[in-house]
Amino acid sequence: MATLRGRMRPRTPAAAASCAILCLLAGCSSDGGSRYAGITDPGERQAATVECLEQAGFEPRSEGNTIEVGGPDDPRVEFNISGGESETRAFKGEAQGAEQIENALMYVREGDDRLLEELETCVAESV
Repeated sequence: MATLRGRMRPRTPAAAASCAILCLLAGCSSDGGSRYAGITDPGERQAATVECLEQAGFEPRSEGNTIEVGGPDDPRVEFNISGGESETRAFKGEAQGAEQIENALMYVREGDDRLLEELETCVAESV
């Protein structure tokens, strides 16, 4: 048995290294090419979403952890610390009418299709 263990050992680190490399490579390509990939701070994610919406021709307003686009009946997005916080708010009934996208809650309200599509794209790219 000692010789069997001796033969297995050199393969185990090589297999572990191979798995680690494959996992890293898979992680690098999973962002879909978004220029916002890797942003982890909710404030930076919110700023990236505002920038994206401005580039799409909208005039978003950012206050606290919320972005509003249009008037009081138009869509808004709230950014939370984590996806878990967003899930908890939804579970408690504090996010009625919202679509959860990672750590963000997007309230659709009366937005037109073009606005909602751009908003969802910008939020999804930044989170």
